[in-house]
Amino acid sequence: MPKAAAREPKEGEAQEEGAKDRQFVTALARGLEILRCFSLNRRELTTVEIAAMTGLPQPSVWRLSHTLIECGYLLSDPASRKLSVGPAVLSLGFAALGNLGFADAVNPYLRRIAERFGGAASLGQRERDGVLLLLRWQAETMLTLNLSAGSTVSLSRSAIGWAHLAALTEKERAKLLAELKVAEQEGGPRLLEDIARAMADYARDGFVVNCGKSQALINGVSVPLRVPGRRTVYLLGCAGAATDFTEARIRAEVGPTLRDMAAELSVLIGDITAASGPTSGDLAGARRPAERRK
Repeated sequence: MPKAAAREPKEGEAQEEGAKDRQFVTALARGLEILRCFSLNRRELTTVEIAAMTGLPQPSVWRLSHTLIECGYLLSDPASRKLSVGPAVLSLGFAALGNLGFADAVNPYLRRIAERFGGAASLGQRERDGVLLLLRWQAETMLTLNLSAGSTVSLSRSAIGWAHLAALTEKERAKLLAELKVAEQEGGPRLLEDIARAMADYARDGFVVNCGKSQALINGVSVPLRVPGRRTVYLLGCAGAATDFTEARIRAEVGPTLRDMAAELSVLIGDITAASGPTSGDLAGARRPAERRK
């Protein structure tokens, strides 16, 4: 399983969106871009760092940060002059998790496969140019990988990200990889070859295998999880230390088990969401920020 890799806001995103949509409130979007700068690995940031990450002018960052502090979404440390997320953000996170509706039903499945194979199991969903981990369970015997629900991992380098690519048509996949500029990344041509092989694996086996592409000595397997009648494609993954999760074991045991679990969860989640109405994921998936900007 890959390291937590929070998505950094791209310069000018809010301005670009605002120029195309009269209903779009640029100031609000800029404030949200500031909140997106924080992650498990970046818990404290200065306004200078935020300005560099967002491309926003320093005075704008100061004013927006002040507003977020007054509203409880950011905290300010007078000694270090650094900012961190406040309790108001936590309340939004719990509300979003509660809107999933099926978390309590899915967690036992994640726990079962994680403990059976001695790894970590996750349920994720695409979020802009990464995959957001919605739910996660890690076996007690596994070395901690600094990932939890709420972490974001690479879409182009992680097993769970490859599952999203596998759920796309060939044309959609090529377009997304071009947007992510994978070919221009370090080792990009080789990575594209690895992705192509993983897509062939999915067509044959129903799951994708990723051995050390995102994090050395960590191997993983993942599958897309489609829910009948729902627009959202969830992503189900399981990963562990390469010494335990050998490629042979993944292909013979972990992958088929995960694939069968995805089929079972598809029915379970479908029944739950049909009874409760659209999930927050379905509503968000209707207009992803990255797609609206095209």
